[in-house]
Amino acid sequence: MTEPRKWFEFAREDLVLAEVALEKGIYNQTCFHAQQGVEKALKGYLRNQKRSLPKTHALSELLAICRKLDNRFSEIEEGCLKLDRYYIPTRYPDALPGTRGSADICRCGGGVDALKRHPNLDPRESLTAHPSARSYEGGPA
Repeated sequence: MTEPRKWFEFAREDLVLAEVALEKGIYNQTCFHAQQGVEKALKGYLRNQKRSLPKTHALSELLAICRKLDNRFSEIEEGCLKLDRYYIPTRYPDALPGTRGSADICRCGGGVDALKRHPNLDPRESLTAHPSARSYEGGPA
C-alpha cells in the first residue's frame, strides 16, 4: 500500500470511529476522531501531491497548503476551523469543563460534512473511486 493510500485509509478509520462514538453519545471522541480523520485526509492529499508534511495537527495550517494546490479547499475552511477548536479540549478532561457528555460539542460535525462534499477528500468512499487515489504512484489508473 502506498503512502497516500495509507493516509486515506487511516482517515477513513477515524471517521468510522467518529460515527460510532456519535451513535454511542461519546461526543468528545466523536470530535477528536473527526478532527483526526480530516487531518489525515489532508495529509494524504499532500503526500499524493508529492509534498512534504508539516509537523502540525492544525487543520488551518494544512488547509492553507492544500488551498495553494487547489483553491477548492476553501470550501471546507469553515468546517476545518470548527474542528481545530475541538482538538485539544476533547482530549483532556480539564481543557473544556462540562463538555465531555454534551451534545453541544458535536457541532464539530460541520468539518466532516464539508470534507464529504469536497471532490478530492472523502476518505470514506472506496479508495479506488477516490479522485486522489487515481493519480498517486502505484494507484489505479
